Amino acid sequence: LEQGGVPNFELTDIHGKPLSLESYRGKLVLLNFWASWCEPCIHEFPSMMKLIGELNGDLILLAISADYEEADIYT
Repeated sequence: LEQGGVPNFELTDIHGKPLSLESYRGKLVLLNFWASWCEPCIHEFPSMMKLIGELNGDLILLAISADYEEADIYT
C-alpha cells in the first residue's frame, strides 16, 4: 500500500491538453488501461459507465488506451 498516496503523473488527453493526476486530488479516480482490440476491455466499459452514473459524477474515469491510432478509440 502506498502510504503517501499515488504518485502524481502527467498525460496528454485525446485533444492534446495536458492532464495530471494532481488535478483530481480529493476525488475518487478509476484508472483503466484498455484497447479497442481487447474484447474484455470493451465488455467492462458499460459497467464502468454505470458505476459513474450511480456515483453521481463523484467518480472520475481516466481511460488510457493502448491503441496507436485515434480513430481506433471510437470504433
